[in-house]
Amino acid sequence: MGSRALVYQRKVEDNLQESHKHLLRLNNAFEALQKHYEFPICIQQFAKILDNVEHLAYVDQAIYRFSKLQ
Repeated sequence: MGSRALVYQRKVEDNLQESHKHLLRLNNAFEALQKHYEFPICIQQFAKILDNVEHLAYVDQAIYRFSKLQ
């Protein structure tokens, strides 16, 4: 394998490792939310999330990690 191929291989490995980290954090956020809400959530549950700072932080984390995976 040429040095260019090794560089690309390393980039892919790094990206996969970072994606795995985001996926784990995303999963943790959903697990925390599932302790309090049933998915898919309804508008009333959404209103409850907005009133709870801790739960809202999990939603923010899920949104952020999902966007990083994209």
